[in-house]
Amino acid sequence: MPAKKWEHPELGSFRCERDYGETRWIGTVELPAFSVFRFRGTRPFRGTKRIELAFESFADEEEMFVPSKVMARLALKIVTNQEKLAKKIKQAYFDELWGKGPKSGMWWHGDEEARQYCADVLQKRVKRTTIASPDDFELLLGEPSIQITDDEESPKQFARISFGSAFEDEHGTEALTDGTKIVGIGYEGEASLFRGS
Repeated sequence: MPAKKWEHPELGSFRCERDYGETRWIGTVELPAFSVFRFRGTRPFRGTKRIELAFESFADEEEMFVPSKVMARLALKIVTNQEKLAKKIKQAYFDELWGKGPKSGMWWHGDEEARQYCADVLQKRVKRTTIASPDDFELLLGEPSIQITDDEESPKQFARISFGSAFEDEHGTEALTDGTKIVGIGYEGEASLFRGS
């Protein structure tokens, strides 16, 4: 019978979920720097330092997937760099909505309507009608979670940091990271590298 629990000495305990050919090891890590992300749709805004971390694989069901050392190292890199990453996430989303920096290929890149969705949230929360700085994304992104997918075909391992987003509340968004910088933004579960990366 496959194991239902996996322990990592620094990341803690993870439980196994298997569904339709996907195996997920799900646990929680503490990232105090991510508690600034407080968007929660129509519910009261609040952040949390307890963030879900999932290691995922679409490997053959007969094989029991266990997170690799490379995957665990990436998770530890995120924990170590959490303060810098939180700032880089805010800056990347700010640049994205103002149409600066690398292109994601998403509808909201430089889009006035996306900025208006954000302005509506800011108006309700802080009585301001424009995105003035990257720090505004503390109120425009929320409920972060981290997914690291086993990808044997890619020469580099990335993590997806998913968010509920004021401008894309239906699907959510995610930032793609190598643990030190943001390398892409897209819909939750679908982010790819910035164009030209």
